[in-house]
Amino acid sequence: MNELLIQLVAFTKAASPIVWATLVKQACVVGCTYLVWATVAIAFCLLSIILADYGRQQFKKDPNSEWEYGLVIFFALSVFAGLISVGLFLEGISRLVNPEYYALMLILGK
Repeated sequence: MNELLIQLVAFTKAASPIVWATLVKQACVVGCTYLVWATVAIAFCLLSIILADYGRQQFKKDPNSEWEYGLVIFFALSVFAGLISVGLFLEGISRLVNPEYYALMLILGK
C-alpha cells in the first residue's frame, strides 16, 4: 500500500506539478485556518473562564442569585472550548508539518 501511494505521488508530481503545488499550498492554507479557529476557541475559553470566575464571586456574595447557573454554564463552555481548541490546534499543526500527505488525501477524495 505504501509503495502504491509513493507511485501515485510521483505520478502526480510528474504529470501536473502546478496542480500538485496548488494542492500542497491548499493544505497549508487549511492548516492556517485551523490554527486561526483554534486561537478563536482559546479566546472563547478564556472569556468563559473569566465569566465563570465572575459568577463564582457573585454567587459567594448572594447564594440565591442567578449566577449559580451561570457559573456551571460558563465552566462547561470553557471546558468544551478548550477541548475544541486542542483538536483544532493539533490538526492545524499536522497540516502545516506534512502538507504533502493532505494534498494526497485531497487527490484521493478523503
